Amino acid sequence: MVEEILFSLLLTLSVELLIYGFADRFNPKSYIMMLIINVVLNVSMNTILLSLNSYQAYIIGLIIAEALVFIIESITFYLFTKKKLWFAILIAFTANVTSLAIGNLFNQFNIYENTIAFYIWICVFMFIVSIQIGIVLYLFLIKKRSQIH
Repeated sequence: MVEEILFSLLLTLSVELLIYGFADRFNPKSYIMMLIINVVLNVSMNTILLSLNSYQAYIIGLIIAEALVFIIESITFYLFTKKKLWFAILIAFTANVTSLAIGNLFNQFNIYENTIAFYIWICVFMFIVSIQIGIVLYLFLIKKRSQIH
């Protein structure tokens, strides 16, 4: 269960934070907030979903959870970026549908059953997230440096 949650979290972060980052030019304030929101929502959602006993309950839970996550992320992105509401909704929709689709592709290929592939993908996702965080830190330092001069 922990492996599935970790995999899902890193997949979601690598995909969604990239979309949110480009949508707001990797603004550190909104990026960090979306990082925190995604960690909390993704871990919570997947912990609940993985505890459901039947496929039907899982599907219903997934639909409800994804709708709630979409609403929360739309509102959060809107509030922290001061972008137009329709833009925040569009970006949240794009980020969530993309990460859900990619996650479902991995589930179709039963990535969890192949241990070596699983750890390779974990490393790839960690690398992508690390690059994104590096971009945010770099832009933050550039901004601070320009404010000093």
